[in-house]
Amino acid sequence: MSLAQLRNVGLLLAALLPALLAGILLAALTRPAVMPDAGRMADLRLHNVTSVEALDGWLGLPQPGGLRNPVARSSVRRLPPDWPQQSPQPAERQRFVRVVLPLVLAANEAIAADRRRLQAAIAAGPRLPVRERRWLQALAQRYGASPAQPKTLLQRVDAIPPSLALAQAIVESGWGRSRFARQGNALFGQWTWQPRAGVRPNSPRANKGDYAVRSFRDLYAATVHYMLNLNRHAAYADFRRQRARLRAAGKPPSGADLAAALTAYSERGAANVALIRTVIRQNRLGPFDRARLAPPA
Repeated sequence: MSLAQLRNVGLLLAALLPALLAGILLAALTRPAVMPDAGRMADLRLHNVTSVEALDGWLGLPQPGGLRNPVARSSVRRLPPDWPQQSPQPAERQRFVRVVLPLVLAANEAIAADRRRLQAAIAAGPRLPVRERRWLQALAQRYGASPAQPKTLLQRVDAIPPSLALAQAIVESGWGRSRFARQGNALFGQWTWQPRAGVRPNSPRANKGDYAVRSFRDLYAATVHYMLNLNRHAAYADFRRQRARLRAAGKPPSGADLAAALTAYSERGAANVALIRTVIRQNRLGPFDRARLAPPA
């Protein structure tokens, strides 16, 4: 290669470098803080809304208010492009639950596996092998806690009631109708002050800075990040304490019970809590707190 050709290659690389670095930065910003294994879920790409109906024969998902276990391991990557934009009818609401519930259960399953491993590590005490010590350190860092504070860490590494996750996805995405859900897989309305990492609102709120609604590579990643947010952010410490109190009393935490501790999730505060509880009640989401995924094939 001649000197002139080398010079041209160098100029081309110099021109492409900013775009390449921007792409790497965007990937880092949109990657969730943790991505648990989806538990050997069937990876589905739905081409249209009617393809959701085709899941009925094998998904194993009940009608709202009923419960039929187990729920099949289906991971829908994104909402179909023709997802309805009008006010959702009962059938369309069921479609949304069909898509989101397996993702919630898969993320909770991964959290439960980490919780069991954490409990075993705490029980082992000083006898914990080096490999498990390293795992424990990584887990504590992921959840914003210290391995030296096992009680705090146990409060954080815990499942989110499916009815609560479903209700928050319904409220924040408008049953999947929001532009943020369709363009950025943003089911839970989480903000970012790195605008390149999300979808900018058409009418930004005043005095909130340069923000966007965070985007994710798929719906499962959005679900995982939502749960990690509730489990580590200081704003939801009361949520975690209430969940721990219920567990200590031998009562499975329910979405309706824990919703009261999430006034900080939305600027609407207590009004948002009331809305979440209404969505759980009116759509009969409570029984989904007992739903489980089918064993891996």
